[in-house]
Amino acid sequence: MNTNLLVYFSIFCILASKVLSANPECITYTFGDDIITMIDDRDYLWLGTDGGLVKFNKLTEEKVIYNKANTNNGLMDNHIRALAFDSKKNLWIGTEYGGISKFDGNNWLNFNPENSPLPYEYISCIAIDKNDNIFIGNGNYLSIFDESNWSSYEIGSPYLTFFGFHNIVFDTDNRGWIATKESGPSRIFVYENNQITSIENDTTYSINSLIIDKNNSMWCGSSEMGLLKFDGTHFEKYDTSNSNIPSNNIYVSNIDNDNNLWCTTDSIIWRYDKEVWYSFEPDISLPNYFIAPNPRTIVNDSYGSLWIATWGAGLLKYSENKWNRFKTSNSGLINNFINLIATDEDGKVWITFYQPRDSVLYFDGVNWLFYKKEDYNFWNSNFKLVCNNDSVQIWQGKGILVEFVQTDYNWVGVYNIKNHRHGNDIKLDMNDNIWQVSFKKGLWKYDQHNWTFYNYQNTPIDFQITSKIAFDNAGNLYAISDRGIIKYDGENWILYPPNFFLSDTLKHGLSAFEIDKLGNIWLGTVNKGVSDTDFGEGVIKFDGIDITRFNYTNSPIPNSKILNLHFDSQDNLWIGTESAGLIKFDCKDTWKIYNSENSGIFSRFDIAPLEIDIYDNIWFGNWWGGLGVFHEGGVITEVRINDNGLKNPSQNFSILQNYPNPFNPYTSIKFQISRPSFVTIKVFDILGKEVATLVNEDKKPGIYKINFDGSSLTSGLYFYTINAKNFHQTNKFILLH
Repeated sequence: MNTNLLVYFSIFCILASKVLSANPECITYTFGDDIITMIDDRDYLWLGTDGGLVKFNKLTEEKVIYNKANTNNGLMDNHIRALAFDSKKNLWIGTEYGGISKFDGNNWLNFNPENSPLPYEYISCIAIDKNDNIFIGNGNYLSIFDESNWSSYEIGSPYLTFFGFHNIVFDTDNRGWIATKESGPSRIFVYENNQITSIENDTTYSINSLIIDKNNSMWCGSSEMGLLKFDGTHFEKYDTSNSNIPSNNIYVSNIDNDNNLWCTTDSIIWRYDKEVWYSFEPDISLPNYFIAPNPRTIVNDSYGSLWIATWGAGLLKYSENKWNRFKTSNSGLINNFINLIATDEDGKVWITFYQPRDSVLYFDGVNWLFYKKEDYNFWNSNFKLVCNNDSVQIWQGKGILVEFVQTDYNWVGVYNIKNHRHGNDIKLDMNDNIWQVSFKKGLWKYDQHNWTFYNYQNTPIDFQITSKIAFDNAGNLYAISDRGIIKYDGENWILYPPNFFLSDTLKHGLSAFEIDKLGNIWLGTVNKGVSDTDFGEGVIKFDGIDITRFNYTNSPIPNSKILNLHFDSQDNLWIGTESAGLIKFDCKDTWKIYNSENSGIFSRFDIAPLEIDIYDNIWFGNWWGGLGVFHEGGVITEVRINDNGLKNPSQNFSILQNYPNPFNPYTSIKFQISRPSFVTIKVFDILGKEVATLVNEDKKPGIYKINFDGSSLTSGLYFYTINAKNFHQTNKFILLH
């Protein structure tokens, strides 16, 4: 028996490893159509976006995405702000939150304030001189690196509220010319012989960018005074009053092989041949102000094509009087600002966004499908999502429910709650009744026929529910209110006031709420806005009698706001924080912290929202960073339930492999009935002895999921068998305590 168990377990581990090892522990899905900067590399363009670095093949239109997750701690931040090549074809990448990276095509070398003399991790521009010295715009410092030594020059005042480098260029004498923007006037500096000199001139009040042409003349784009030419001694100004310049708001972007100037202004590209301005206006639908207002946004390549980096419109190509547009992202996301995430019984991920707030997107691991409000006669508001068997119910904040039935792929119902107010949470109870918070008003219940409203008028508690609701395994409802935690068992209402959980109710509030399978309440806390270093009281556990607090004084939880709590199928608690990454706690004594330093999680900022699917993949929004999915050992995306027969209840009988497997001690089994049947599902040990009956009743056609608790059994190999009409099937599963 032990030999057979070992063989079965070994086979399972091999199969599981094939699924898990196919993907990294973290996958990043970003919307990379905001291109901040661009650099030409013969047959390739390198694009810096807020979703990572993109290598775009001009000839084949293929692209390679490099981001924080898939480079294994190579690229330190997804927010790319500057790109430059040295003479050895190393690419230098400046980021907003991760310092600077050197990439030779295979290996990454990173510099930040922790491992180098860089003053700040924010990099606004990079330029490389003829001697391969790396010039870095770094906060209010100009940092220079010669591959061995560092030097830094403080140009801007440390007291300025805003300072930034627009760009750095070099003339034929290898002098570095620098355009900066600060709280006061923009300025131009020149770096020569290890000294920096400011070019004082009233006309340099609003410099946007500068570039050196082949005659060693410097051209400056201005926000107010048009185009400026500087010959080393004085400025010559071209504006709408003394030339045919199209606008006084100019960004200089490039010099082509014929020494023509390429500029942008709002949503128009201009070429200036020192006599005439030529306009290139895209004939494809684009948003206003789509051209990124910074240097290196236009490339005029050796094939005669014009390439333009845009904000929100991807990459544009102009060739032979035709325009083409290319997406640069690695997903179907419509932007990087995730509002809500829900996962359904098939493992699909449903997403809403901060903007637009009237649209819904789902992702099945391969395909992205986007529903705009015109697709379902819906209007603008905030959504709440809940997934129920084979449907997804989407709630509008003002009381509108739209239900999407996945088997038919149609929106089938719109329900209106009269006198309803803005809601901010929605859950299903054990009987599939819908409960929704009515912000600071009360609580709605919908039993598929009738609506019931609970508030201070018909309950013994004068409460205003403000955020989360949850159900324990006995069906009791809990809710966060302005009076504390409300409990409702179907008959009685109980109030646990804030001071029952919090030691200081004036400074701290309750932010997140979950209930584990044993009925313990878990609460996340935040600072209410008091300006000190105290960010709350961490995570609180309440078992019905005792309170246990986990915070930075007695656990590895960093001093950070708790934004989300969620349990996986093994009852591990996953904690989303404001600035400390993703935390796993086994609710006993083991903690693991995953952040941008030790994992593929791509940003240090908010892990919110947070959702766990049927495969225990952790899906999360990362502020300004798009959508992430994390799974210890490797994200599971290849095995999807909807690829295993559960598509149309009228087609067949089937039962799927349980998940998770091996399990400890809980697992779930999903099965499908094609016509009315008496169904039995039983569990047997390896000797054939029946140890549990999971189903023994008539079932209508449909898709069902049952849960199995193996806590009373010993570790080992077991079998579960379904009998329905003429359908019989046996699967094996492994219990490991």
